[in-house]
Amino acid sequence: MKRLLIIVTIVLIISGVSFSIYVALSDFFNDGSGQLDPSLASNYGGFIGGVVGTVFTVVGFFLLYITLLEQRRTFNIQQFENKYFEFLKMHRENVQNISHRRPDKKVDENVSGQGFFVQLRAQYFKIRKQINDANNPEIDNIMSVSTDVLNDLSFQLLYYGVSEGMRNVTEKIVDSIVGDKIKSQKVIDKIREKKAKYNDDHVFYGGHQSRLGLYFKLFYEVVKFVDRQGFLTSKEKEHYIDMLIAQLSVYEQSIICLEALSNLGFGNNNLGLIRKYHLLNGIPQGFLKYIEDESIRRFRE
Repeated sequence: MKRLLIIVTIVLIISGVSFSIYVALSDFFNDGSGQLDPSLASNYGGFIGGVVGTVFTVVGFFLLYITLLEQRRTFNIQQFENKYFEFLKMHRENVQNISHRRPDKKVDENVSGQGFFVQLRAQYFKIRKQINDANNPEIDNIMSVSTDVLNDLSFQLLYYGVSEGMRNVTEKIVDSIVGDKIKSQKVIDKIREKKAKYNDDHVFYGGHQSRLGLYFKLFYEVVKFVDRQGFLTSKEKEHYIDMLIAQLSVYEQSIICLEALSNLGFGNNNLGLIRKYHLLNGIPQGFLKYIEDESIRRFRE
C-alpha cells in the first residue's frame, strides 16, 4: 500500500506542475505580449489555487500518511527485534546449558553445547545400525519395513530411549510404528542389550526427551515468530531466519533433519517452513549416513 501511495503522490505532483505550466502558457492566461497582465495573472492565480492547490492538498495528506506508516513500521520493527534477539539469546543459552553424560566412556565425562549434538549424531548412527540389522533378513530378520519407517523408528528410539522408566511409552511408540507387538518387543530388547560403559545397569540409549523437547520447541517458535510478522517483507524475513541458521552447527542441522524425517511432530508439522526458509540446506552431502539424499531433498523442494 505504501508503494502505491508513493506512486500516486508522484503522479499527482507531476500532473499538478505540468498542468500549471500548460495553463500558464495557454491563451486563457497569456496574451502573447510578453508583458505581465495583472488581470490575467490574478485570474491565473485564482484558478491554480482552486484546482492545482486542491491537488497539492491531497498530495500533502498522502505524504503525511506515508510518514505515519513509516513511523509505525519503524516502531513495529523495533518491537519485533527486541523480542527476536531475546529469542536468539534464549536459543543460544539453551544449547549451552544442555548436558549429557557420555554412555561410551567408563569415566564420568559430560558433553554440553555443540559437543552434545556431535555425540547425539554418533548415537543415532549406532542405533540406526542396530535397527538396520533388525530389518536385514540376512542378519537379525526381526522385521521388514520401509526406509521411512526405519528413519522414524531410529530417531524416536533415540529421543525416548529404552530405559526402564520409559518402557511403557517406548513399547507403545515402537508398536505403533512396527505394527506388531512381538516384533516390537524384539526390537526393544535388541536395543536394550547395549549398556552404558560407566554402569552395566544403565542402558546405552537412555533417551533425550528432556534435552531435545525444549530445543525443538524453541527453535521452531523462533522461525514461526518471524514468519507471522506481516509488516516484514519476504527478504527481511529471510534475513532474520538466516541469522538464526548462522547460529546452528552442521551437527544441529543434522539432528533437526533426523527429527523432521520422523513422525515425532516438531519438524514434520513445520515442513513448509523448512522448505520456505531453507533451514536444512547447510547439511553436506553424505554427512548423514544411512539417510538417502532423496530423503533430505524433500526439505529443499
